[in-house]
Amino acid sequence: MDHTGIVIVSPLRRLARRTAVRRRGAGRAPRRSLRWQITVLAGAVVAVAAAVMALAAYLVVSDGLNERVDDNLKSRALSVTTWVNQGIEIEDQASLEMVAQTIRYGDNGIYFGLVLQNGLTVRTGPIPIGPGQRDVIEGKRESSLSNVDGHRVLAQRLTDGVTLVLSKDLTSTHAVLTRLAWVFGIIGGCGAILAGVAGTTVAQAGLRPVDRLIRASERVARTDDLRPIQVAGNDELACLASTFNTMLAALSDSRDRQSQLIADAGHELRTPLTSLRTNLELLIAASKPGASAMSEEDMAELRSDVIDQIEEFSALVADLVDVARPPSMGRS
Repeated sequence: MDHTGIVIVSPLRRLARRTAVRRRGAGRAPRRSLRWQITVLAGAVVAVAAAVMALAAYLVVSDGLNERVDDNLKSRALSVTTWVNQGIEIEDQASLEMVAQTIRYGDNGIYFGLVLQNGLTVRTGPIPIGPGQRDVIEGKRESSLSNVDGHRVLAQRLTDGVTLVLSKDLTSTHAVLTRLAWVFGIIGGCGAILAGVAGTTVAQAGLRPVDRLIRASERVARTDDLRPIQVAGNDELACLASTFNTMLAALSDSRDRQSQLIADAGHELRTPLTSLRTNLELLIAASKPGASAMSEEDMAELRSDVIDQIEEFSALVADLVDVARPPSMGRS
């Protein structure tokens, strides 16, 4: 290996080794791809939206069913109140059954009862009593409407200390709401699955330009192929691809200038190095035993030439370093 190899090739080899290390690190798959994130995000958004809509629909239907039960109870309570206000006395179970048959209680699973002044309770079916209803019976409140043991119970204070209590079994209502919850849950789950599929499709279509950029980057890192990639559309990804092509063009221009600089450096350094080597070989040959004698004047002139060539070589190297320095770093 000559002196040129020592000065120029060794740094290039170090650069090549560093580049090879970077290339080995390139192309590693990310732990969590953007496509996966978009798919999960789309599925999560639709799943949350479906859950919110299903919950809202469930609450609306539930409120509607409960309101319907409440309206039915209040309507039946008004019927009984009308009978009582007409002077019909309900003092025992027989009179209560007669009123119940007349206004057709029990057709919708509604039962009613009366708590009389003497504490006697007459009723047509199961009527659970809760704290609210007990307050009405004791005269602490005028009315109460609440759920007690799976029943919707209405208690209303009438005249003469009589309390009307109506009960509606909510088993059928709860069954309807349970089936409705299952239906909404299945619909929401199917919506989330469809959203995941749609998110995957959208991610694949939307990230196709990014995939081209990734493949182009890996191709450059692997083969130094600086061919531009195809640009389609005029959106942000197309702008990114155009910017990437601009970077590839700049890299290609930089590589061409680097190759030209190395070629120029080799050409410029070859002549002084050859002359310097020749003079050094003459000095070495003249100093060997048995060599032809060289006058002191010739030896002095040869030494002076070697020194001048070394200085010229140093100046040339400094000029090459100055030329190779990027413009942003300034020139000496």
